[in-house]
Amino acid sequence: MKRIELRRAAALLLAAAAMVLSSCATESGSTYSNLISAESQRAGKGDSSSTGNMREGKEEVSSSSSTGENGEKVDTVIKTHVSPHIEIDTSPSGAEVYLNGRFQGFSPVTVDTPSQGSYSLRVSHDGFYTFYRYFTVNSDSSVRLDITLAPLMGYLSVRRSPPDAEVVIDGTRVYQTLNRLSAGLHRVTVRRFGYTDQVQTVQIIPEQTVHLDVQLQKAPFRLEQVSASRSRFNPNNPGPLGTTAIRFRVSSYGSGTVTIEGAGGTGAAGTIKTFVVNNFDTWDQEVTWNGTDSSGAVVPDGTYIANVEVQSADGGPLQRDSTVVYVNSALAIRFRDMLSANPGLAFAPIPDTLPDGSLQVSTEFLGHVGRDGSGAVVGRFPVTAGLRYGLPLNLEAIASVQGVLHTDPALNDGSVSLGVRWRFLSLPFPDGEAGALIAAKGTFLSEAATDTLTNFDGFGLSLPVGVRFGPVGISFTPEIVGNSYPVYPVSAPWTPDLFIWGYGRAALYVDTGTILAGISAAARTRPLSAPPGTSVPFDQFYQLPFEAAAEFHLMIPGTSVVVGITGAAEISSPTDYYVMAGGGIGFLY
Repeated sequence: MKRIELRRAAALLLAAAAMVLSSCATESGSTYSNLISAESQRAGKGDSSSTGNMREGKEEVSSSSSTGENGEKVDTVIKTHVSPHIEIDTSPSGAEVYLNGRFQGFSPVTVDTPSQGSYSLRVSHDGFYTFYRYFTVNSDSSVRLDITLAPLMGYLSVRRSPPDAEVVIDGTRVYQTLNRLSAGLHRVTVRRFGYTDQVQTVQIIPEQTVHLDVQLQKAPFRLEQVSASRSRFNPNNPGPLGTTAIRFRVSSYGSGTVTIEGAGGTGAAGTIKTFVVNNFDTWDQEVTWNGTDSSGAVVPDGTYIANVEVQSADGGPLQRDSTVVYVNSALAIRFRDMLSANPGLAFAPIPDTLPDGSLQVSTEFLGHVGRDGSGAVVGRFPVTAGLRYGLPLNLEAIASVQGVLHTDPALNDGSVSLGVRWRFLSLPFPDGEAGALIAAKGTFLSEAATDTLTNFDGFGLSLPVGVRFGPVGISFTPEIVGNSYPVYPVSAPWTPDLFIWGYGRAALYVDTGTILAGISAAARTRPLSAPPGTSVPFDQFYQLPFEAAAEFHLMIPGTSVVVGITGAAEISSPTDYYVMAGGGIGFLY
């Protein structure tokens, strides 16, 4: 089964790559070249075909790296056309620096060199090997040395009983008897299931071996740390999102049961389901409950108690503990595309929020390779990494980092978006639901000219509304944005002032929990408010191009990982457009 799931994920990623390649030829008209031209002008390059490599006033540098005899690393940079000097920096900093035997200070230090010549360098720091180096400074060059000092090393030999006990040094498990460690204090833990841990602090002496002998004692049987991975969950959520793990910890060998009982009230009453856990052989134990009773039927919403009862292998007294779990079918956790920092589909939000404490992390990309105004081939790749987090009171926080990456690095730009969404309306009806939310979002761009992701610089307010019939839904979103400069195209110079414009967004989708698929579109209005004398297109209500996308996302069975493919387009007319394609991956909790 796992092989099938991996193959399905790999097939989707390959399909996304194929879509990117196929998008290279999916272009007509001047929309793409106009975008490249606008971004070139923004970068101060005029036309993107002028991609010179010279930068006025920049120093010419050459660099090299080496490894010293004690394992220290040295990066050397030689700069020309500057006043000669020697820069020395170390990791860690604060090392004593000596040139030709004379103390120069503690790193980082800079020493002027009025004349060329040969130098001997010595760098020393407590707890690290002393570093030595000889080098020459020319009359027209300078030297910078970045030195990573190698720590003094010693050895620790650990003998333990029983011999298969684990040894953990500074949080890392080791498997050999003799271990090479940096000089100084180290925390050593020796442990084995059924025995009491021993923890010691050991002083390692440079170039010497410290011996440690540990005899573990058998541990008394204990039950501890009973908890649920999800104290509230919805059995109708897909995969692991629709389950909770009842976890507990034991100190030695034995067996036990986990019994799910209804607390009455709105939920079921009495014993719901019993899990048997035999032959404890490690500390951490868990059973997974998917919200069903012993017959496989999903239990009603309500409060349930997970009772844990365990007994040692030698027949000691029973030990008991419990934790409370709430089943709530309203806690729907669904993946949402964040390509435009509006959770939903690529260009239109869906009016729902994550439950309190739930999380989505995802990254998505698009791509197109086409030609600029001079006929040169240029690649352009919008990318987004996004996060959603559910808060109390039907609130949701969002954050995303976006960029439009180019084959010409001078044209790259990036942005950060932060926002909050509040779902104020939820009207369920048989096999469906209507909803609405208010969203506020601020976007901060490093460079701004075009608006491929419909997430331009500025502060925006939107009102997504929608209705869902079974798995099929539709949403509409009016949004208004304010900023100090307009979106390309601008046909004449402008001065910073208040520009206000709007977006209209719409989506049609299918959402089964494991699958999200649909189409979306967004159109931007011309500026509704602009400074006098600013030349912006007022001959049409909407400002071209508009954006449209089709996408498919799949939660890999048995996991909380979502993979997807997306095709999108910027369209100015039926004969003037270009198509992008790509994909992404996300995680839900």
